[in-house]
Parts: sequence; C-alpha cells; structure tokens
Amino acid sequence: MLNEAASSTNPTLIPNRGDDDTGIGWSSSNALSLITGGAHRLLIQSDGDVQLMTTTAQLQLPISNDATTPTLAFGDGDTGFYEASDDSM
Repeated sequence: MLNEAASSTNPTLIPNRGDDDTGIGWSSSNALSLITGGAHRLLIQSDGDVQLMTTTAQLQLPISNDATTPTLAFGDGDTGFYEASDDSM
C-alpha cells in the first residue's frame, strides 16, 4: 500500500509487482476508482452506481430503473435499456 494521495489515475492500493499505475484509487468523495495503465477504467460510487470508463465512451450501470436513468445506460447516461414493468423492456 502506498502512502500518498490517490486520484482517479494514481492508485493507492497496487499489486506488489512494480506496476505503479495499476490498482485501486480514490476518485472523489465516497467513490472508488479502478485504474489500469494510469487510466481511470471503473468508477464505483457510494449510491451503488457503477461506470465503466474508456477514452471514447462509457457504459453506466445505475441503480435507477426508469426512462430517465435506464439500468443499462450508454454515453451521457440517459440512453439505454430499462424494465418498465415485469416482462417488459
């Protein structure tokens, strides 16, 4: 475990293999960031929302399930799939 300030691209918990830019870091208040190759790849927020980050797009898996915040969301988070009622998508 490193004793330094973490960020979304600078992990605090890293494997002991000389790979200092891969691990777990602090992204923002009450959020964790998984980092690979010095890049923020996965964000876990305190409300349970999970965001998969890439350089060109993102996949969001929010806890919400409605037309405004679909369960499986893409891009800015308001386009995707959700269950309107049982057996209806």
